[in-house]
Amino acid sequence: MWSLQTLEQITALSKLDTSFATFTAVGRIRRDLQQLGFEVTKRKGYSIKRDMLSGVLKQHVPTTMQWYSPVKHSTDINSVAIIGAGLAGAHLAYGLAKLGIKTHVFEEQDSCAQGGSGNDQGILYTRLSHEKLHLSEFSLAALLYSYRYYQALFNSGVLTEKDDGELKGSIQLAFNDKTKALHEKLKQRFSNDSLVNWLSGAEISKLVGIDIEHKGIYLRDSGWLNPQKICKKLLSQPNITLHTNTKISALNYASGWQLTGGPSTKFDAVVICNANGAQSYSQSTDLPLKSIRGQISYIPLADAVNRPKLPVCYEGYLPPPQNNQQCVGATFNLNDISSQLSTADHRTNLAQLQQYLPTYYNSIMHNNVAAEKLKGRASIRCATPDYTPIAGQLADRDKFIQQYIPLAKNAKRNISGAAPLLPNCYVSVGYGSRGLSYSPLCAQHIISLITNTPSPLSSKLVSATHPARFLLRDIIKGKVPIED
Repeated sequence: MWSLQTLEQITALSKLDTSFATFTAVGRIRRDLQQLGFEVTKRKGYSIKRDMLSGVLKQHVPTTMQWYSPVKHSTDINSVAIIGAGLAGAHLAYGLAKLGIKTHVFEEQDSCAQGGSGNDQGILYTRLSHEKLHLSEFSLAALLYSYRYYQALFNSGVLTEKDDGELKGSIQLAFNDKTKALHEKLKQRFSNDSLVNWLSGAEISKLVGIDIEHKGIYLRDSGWLNPQKICKKLLSQPNITLHTNTKISALNYASGWQLTGGPSTKFDAVVICNANGAQSYSQSTDLPLKSIRGQISYIPLADAVNRPKLPVCYEGYLPPPQNNQQCVGATFNLNDISSQLSTADHRTNLAQLQQYLPTYYNSIMHNNVAAEKLKGRASIRCATPDYTPIAGQLADRDKFIQQYIPLAKNAKRNISGAAPLLPNCYVSVGYGSRGLSYSPLCAQHIISLITNTPSPLSSKLVSATHPARFLLRDIIKGKVPIED
């Protein structure tokens, strides 16, 4: 809690004359605060405490900031341009607008949520891990944050239950030897956590309302949501202006951000939220994004069919039916950028449903619906090589390389000072199939950077999601040429 790195972060986010008071009076902490520019006073403590510390920040002194440390900007941000009107852009715009910041969202399609955020139903969940890795730690933090976030939207009336989704939990089946082994390992980590309940096939069948033979887990803080409706409702709030049919072709900075293809107005900050389209801008062209095609299928239902009351996840997923049709998804086709419906992908979705939920499959396929006649939707996900999203301030590539190129010869070398970043230029992309759960937390992290406030992410997760992490890895691995 009182590490030098933590104190440096607190100092970086503090303006001059910021005051503090703390229960502790440890000499090391007092000396560290003094070295960081605080004027520290030891004073009489309260209650059973003999001494305590208080003080005021009198100067900002150079620190051993890490490459991922947030850099406090000196100007107030009053206007923000967001490129992309999917989940990433909508959550960010909504959060900024609530703070009174004028936000303009630019979308090249004729309405919001036309890409990977455009499905009628998606599952708010994560695949839990027994390992404490960056991705698993981020995924769990994002799920818990997003569940509370969406629940607040339902409670406040921004979203409407059943119409926009239901947060009543979800089921993850142990459908093969690999998932059975994983669930056994999860018991060791989550055995005393009310977030997860282990259920038999009979218990799952009773809870969901259809026959399911596999055992699995009930994930409490989850459910299903309508991504497209969420985007529309968030973007309809005050202080948000949505510009559709507006393709931004370039970003230029000169005492503010000018958007080629947009209005002549300059914006204090810009955030790139248009998934794989981020690679079309010089500021973010080197981000290692990859396209993954996904297709869902819609199966018409007869009135008498028993229907699942909770989302069920297996190799695919099955949300509760809406409008007398059962959504089944979704395929996973790497480097396929076609948005045309594929009969082969319909067959894949049906085959997975038949394999893992055979009783339900037989009950809804009694009319022998042909795969080629099914309706559905195909879209392109945007993912990263490590499957962790990219959220944060973009680096000034050339200056970043110049500052950190010594790491190519000595990866353990300590390089102090703030990383060179582009002024008020941010990015939020790479959510893969987890846009519903990842985007609210990443939006709040970027809002914290824009407003000079503490981030909800730990320093480890700030590093894990930082846009410059791939560039830094390439430098260390010697993949970036060293100029003589």
